[in-house]
Amino acid sequence: MAKRLEARSGAILEANKNDIDAARGKGRDDAFVDRLALNEARVAAMAKRLARHRRAAGSGRRGDRVVDAAERLADRARARAAGRDRHHL
Repeated sequence: MAKRLEARSGAILEANKNDIDAARGKGRDDAFVDRLALNEARVAAMAKRLARHRRAAGSGRRGDRVVDAAERLADRARARAAGRDRHHL
């Protein structure tokens, strides 16, 4: 997962620009947009954390759960930016 994240960072950053534009278009405040915003350093840090968790968890189910959780968080961030998140307070 970490390697895929790094390999697709350009596409991820481009999609994130769209997410940011959508959030601003919906009137989200600057703090929300800042939390949503990605840059190369943030993507690299996410990949590093994923790799560290994968190593710590080994190749078993626990590692898969960590990756699944990261993917769910990314999905929620996209939904939140589009105004579709049921869990947002």
